[in-house]
Amino acid sequence: MVFARPVLGQWSLVILLLLLLAPASPAAPPDFDTQIAPLLASHCLDCHSGPKPKGGLDLSQKSKAFAKKAIVAGKPDESAVWRQVAADEMPPKKPLAAAERKILKDWIAAGAAWGADPIDPFQFTSSTRAGYDWWALQPLTKPAGAASIDRFVIEKLDAAKLKPSPPADKRTLIRRLTYDLLGLPPTPAEVEAFVKDESPAAYEKVVDLLLASPHYGERLARHWMDVVRFGESDGFERNMGRKTAWPYRDWLIRAFNSDLPYDQFAKLQLAGDVLDPQNAEAVRATGFLVAGVHNTVLGNDAMRAIAKQDELEDLVGATGQTFLGLTVNCARCHDHKFDPISQKDFYRFTSALSGVAHGERALPDAGREAKIAALTKAVAEVRASLDTLEAPARQAILGAAAKDPVPVPVAAWDFRKGLKDLVGGLHAEPRGDVKLTEAGAAFDGKTFLRTPPLPFAVRAKTLEAWVTVANLEQRGGGVVTVGTPDGNIFDSIVYGENEPNRWMAGSNGFVRTQPFHGAPEKTARRTHVAVTYAADGTVTGYRDGQPYGKPYVAKNPAEFAAEKARLLRPPAP
Repeated sequence: MVFARPVLGQWSLVILLLLLLAPASPAAPPDFDTQIAPLLASHCLDCHSGPKPKGGLDLSQKSKAFAKKAIVAGKPDESAVWRQVAADEMPPKKPLAAAERKILKDWIAAGAAWGADPIDPFQFTSSTRAGYDWWALQPLTKPAGAASIDRFVIEKLDAAKLKPSPPADKRTLIRRLTYDLLGLPPTPAEVEAFVKDESPAAYEKVVDLLLASPHYGERLARHWMDVVRFGESDGFERNMGRKTAWPYRDWLIRAFNSDLPYDQFAKLQLAGDVLDPQNAEAVRATGFLVAGVHNTVLGNDAMRAIAKQDELEDLVGATGQTFLGLTVNCARCHDHKFDPISQKDFYRFTSALSGVAHGERALPDAGREAKIAALTKAVAEVRASLDTLEAPARQAILGAAAKDPVPVPVAAWDFRKGLKDLVGGLHAEPRGDVKLTEAGAAFDGKTFLRTPPLPFAVRAKTLEAWVTVANLEQRGGGVVTVGTPDGNIFDSIVYGENEPNRWMAGSNGFVRTQPFHGAPEKTARRTHVAVTYAADGTVTGYRDGQPYGKPYVAKNPAEFAAEKARLLRPPAP
């Protein structure tokens, strides 16, 4: 039997030899955008970018990176950047790994082709800062397998060779549930009922009952109010109370109790008054926007503008932390040190919220007048009940008071009739152009009246005046002051010094000044104001014959000696 053997042709042999002897094709150079840019962003740009790059070297832009032979295309050994990297001098704290150095050198040697210009430093996560690819910034995905979080807990326990805690007994379980959901302990009856309930659904029934409780919303709202920096005062210098903060608080309670979907919960707080302006609940929800610090004191345009920027920073910070989980406000003065948020991003964010302003608004509520009428009636009924209860005590007090002599004024002026004291003949001396009119003495904020030294010494005293303020925007000033010519103030009636539009007492250079926290003035009208200084230091205010605010006890009550004290801007009956 003859076997045939294929014979390799002459030309085929030549081609095979040529293929074997030919050099391998060169590898493709490193890609700038996927290999070089991440390397520079991770290791170099923290120092070598921005307005003041270290060593004057900016590696974020092609034109600057190639200046002064920092990078010489095709010539690594002539490139200052490569020489520093090769000598392990850069980066200074942790030199590049061998693989990273090879990529950088190969890129320069292959011509240093540049890609996206400039490099976005936020594009890539590094060991010092998060990029857009940071895990917390990625879209949510549903993990495969069991949906319960217990799977992840068990995985970690197994890895640590640990076992789960044993199941809680029923008494412990209902206490945990009730504290978590209501913030209150269960009643003994609730505990016993749960312990005795042997049905498989016993636990679920307790959870449903707790979630249906109105106290559930109160519990959850407290947590949320901490998140959104809610306070019932403005937080600014004098920290005045906010009488209209409660509608937002109550809206939160109702939102949690009604299981309002989170997307609606968030949208209504950010823009409820825009999305649904005729819905009172939507308007209440936007209380979130103005729950932070609010300027109530600073008066001139420049100071208000500065305070406005601080208010916007507070709002941007609260919005970012509440709904994004990011401290956006760090970027007000510089690019964020960790999160991929630039200073430019901050001011873009701020511009979107810059239309928010603090103020009062009427709620769109068709039944509002009926509700007010019902509440007014209820208040009147309560007051009538209180009057009935207090009547015997009032009669007893009035009966005792009738036996006491009526106090006699030691000095009094009626500036409609002149500058002479109606009791002791003391003349008030004008300082500046004080105008005497048919309504009384008129002052312009710089003028005042001063009496000669008083010929009497009084510890317990009452100062009173009939005053018409020119406007309600005044930032404060003394109406009646007992003091010495050298400026030492003993006691006084003050308008608006610490709280605009309110009356208060003051003394000793306002060191003991303290507001009564009474209702503010509503209109610029003639008002009777009185402040009593008792011998024991108790200071009490009155407005138009009614108690005003809350009395308080002053420390070290003032006492002046005869012939050493004068009245400034004395009262006019």
